[in-house]
Amino acid sequence: MVDLKEGSPLFQWRNPEIAAGDFTTLDMRNTTEYGPYLPIDSIYIVNNSDEKIKITFNGGNNTRIIFPKQQKGYDGQNITAFKVENLGTAAIPAEHIEIEFQHSPYNADQYARDKMKPT
Repeated sequence: MVDLKEGSPLFQWRNPEIAAGDFTTLDMRNTTEYGPYLPIDSIYIVNNSDEKIKITFNGGNNTRIIFPKQQKGYDGQNITAFKVENLGTAAIPAEHIEIEFQHSPYNADQYARDKMKPT
């Protein structure tokens, strides 16, 4: 069993080629690599492409737009899957989108919040 208080390794994902208007997904729920560390709570996205992309977390309405040559980081997301959609007019070459993610280690702030919760 994985002790999530230690957090997870820093995982890295890079895209396959994504045609204009198309998308690719990563569902981490049924994988031995990511599954023990879910949910992922910290994600950093680098869009090195010339196209605008949309990231959708967990197949729902939690979406973010990342413009060309832009990078964004998000914490506290509880991610189990994400979809990367090419909103541009040209294909995005493979490995032009870099995503790093992890389940953050348990820290002093989380410990203090947990101690404040009624039992």
